[in-house]
Amino acid sequence: MRRIIKRILEYEELAILFFPIVVLYIAPIFHELGHILILKLFSCSMNLRMSFSFATGLRGHIEPLCELTPVEAIVTLWSGIFMTLILSLMFFFLARKWRKKVFVPIVMDATALGFFVSSFIDTLLGKGDIFFILKIVEIDVPSYVLSFITAVLILIAFVYFWRSLTEEEEILEEKI
Repeated sequence: MRRIIKRILEYEELAILFFPIVVLYIAPIFHELGHILILKLFSCSMNLRMSFSFATGLRGHIEPLCELTPVEAIVTLWSGIFMTLILSLMFFFLARKWRKKVFVPIVMDATALGFFVSSFIDTLLGKGDIFFILKIVEIDVPSYVLSFITAVLILIAFVYFWRSLTEEEEILEEKI
């Protein structure tokens, strides 16, 4: 058992690879799925375009083919972010619940962080659903302000992740 735990400590970096995989390839699917589910709830057909690149990952664009009220448009835009945030919270919760397990919490935390960061990556870059929502409600917030707030949120998530990783290493080292 000690050899296995030592080996896991040596290869925990592999678990961290879940972060970019989630950000680039998995979270965008769930983000767009959030939009699709709400548009279906509103009985609205849509055009969906997805593009793929290894460098930028999956990107989606949904064009509703019906007239949405401002409230429906806001709910539709928010649903993509909400979907990835819920998944992020779920994985963070599972990581906390399984904290004493070997290797699993690292994977869960990296996945949770990926979903969390993907929720706000477009906002960090000065574009995306949050900016569209603010346009609909006619609130003029400079993009650099939202980018700064987003950067702080992402930084807090990374600090939490780093603390969790350190805690996981301590738990595994105790088992050796």
